[in-house]
Amino acid sequence: MAYKDHERALEYWRQCNAKRRVTKPKTARQIAVENRDTHYFTGEPCTHGHLAKRRTKDRVCTECDKVYQNGVRKANPEEHYAKKKQSYERTKEHHLAQKKLYRQANKGKITALNAHRKMVVKQRTPAWLLPDDIWMIKEVYELAALRTGMFGFSWDVDHIVPLQGKIVSGLHVPSNLRVIPTVDNISTKTISTTRSFG
Repeated sequence: MAYKDHERALEYWRQCNAKRRVTKPKTARQIAVENRDTHYFTGEPCTHGHLAKRRTKDRVCTECDKVYQNGVRKANPEEHYAKKKQSYERTKEHHLAQKKLYRQANKGKITALNAHRKMVVKQRTPAWLLPDDIWMIKEVYELAALRTGMFGFSWDVDHIVPLQGKIVSGLHVPSNLRVIPTVDNISTKTISTTRSFG
């Protein structure tokens, strides 16, 4: 904007420069980007009314993403499980390296978790088990180790009815044990759809 009056022109540019110097406070996402955080919290609900954290990379609300992912899983569970398995196989070496580093950095925590697991197994092992039942349990664990050596990937002993279930808890008995690949054991799809309570 041109002013004939030199003083008015100077005043105009002084005001423009003052506005430029005013710095807006950083947003929660900008702070998260600077700190290299994966999520941030604005304190305001998203367009669907969820008051939850958002992903730094794409600003997506975590609750909205959960609703979407659950819809995808229910619509086509086989395809979702296949994609998850492919993703795991593709990044398997990286995940194993990360787990190794975590175990080395958190030895005390891992020891405590293992001790708790042993206690749970002991509590859920009934006193009325016969020597043959105990032998069969050992055989199941040996089968898992044998399959791991034969097939070249890890196999786990899984409890069909979990020892610490939310609704019902199973027992550490031969009829409640099965040998499955580790990738199936850690999959949420396997836990939610393939466990039978019969």
